[in-house]
Amino acid sequence: MSKSLGQSIIVENIGGGSIASQAVAKAAPDGYTLLVAYVGWTRSSIRSTSSALTP
Repeated sequence: MSKSLGQSIIVENIGGGSIASQAVAKAAPDGYTLLVAYVGWTRSSIRSTSSALTP
């Protein structure tokens, strides 16, 4: 991925779908943050009423 983008990639493995989703939601909106998650985890964090991602 670094070769195709032409820049370094830093991987931060954050355990827990809700925790990772909230970290990405709170990240600076600079276009440099990417969340890759298993769909089952993502679905459970979106259904949570206490999640920061609830509209």
